[in-house]
Amino acid sequence: MCYSEAYLAHRKAFLIAQGLFNPELIASSLVREGITLNQQERPVEAITCFMRALEIIKHLGYVKLEGYIYQAFTEAQAKTQQSKESWYSIGNAEMAFEQQTVIPEQTLTRFNISSLTAQKGVYAMFLQEYKNAVDQLDKSLANYDPTLFRGRARLLVQKAEAYYELGILDACTDNIQNAFSLARSIGSSKIMSRAKTLYRNLKQSKWRKERVVADLSDVLEE
Repeated sequence: MCYSEAYLAHRKAFLIAQGLFNPELIASSLVREGITLNQQERPVEAITCFMRALEIIKHLGYVKLEGYIYQAFTEAQAKTQQSKESWYSIGNAEMAFEQQTVIPEQTLTRFNISSLTAQKGVYAMFLQEYKNAVDQLDKSLANYDPTLFRGRARLLVQKAEAYYELGILDACTDNIQNAFSLARSIGSSKIMSRAKTLYRNLKQSKWRKERVVADLSDVLEE
């Protein structure tokens, strides 16, 4: 989340990869820069990075990296209300997952069925398909790497947001507490802030006098 340092690292990686004439590493540096832009809510710029990355490795056989780029594409396109394009990217990511890698890939991309399912849950949230979002996020969490704490915390707070929209209070507050506790343990201020924002929404809602909301304050306001 140290964005200025991240962009410097991305730029250095891009220049080194360019000097090596290595398309895989060039595309990898671009997609990571795009993901950072997307985290900063700059999806239009992120899409530009993803498009450049895809153009560089097109038809070169980097199946896993290509699927990873399409997976990243999905969220940025959803944020810019490109529903049709986002579904297209999900489909391409799924096809990439089913293909066999024809050449060894060097980049350490996190592209697996769990991450792809999580991305479908994120996309369902943008479409306000909250029941579908919960189902996809649950499927992802069932197989998610337990050592990736920030990723798990993000999925949990997204589940809490979906349950809030569905009006299922107990599940909402449980996921807020779990997401906040996990995010606090790793110092993720962004996810902690999302949990607190959702808690404030609860305090202003028809559930503000419910016991589970009051209990949540003990965790979030201590």
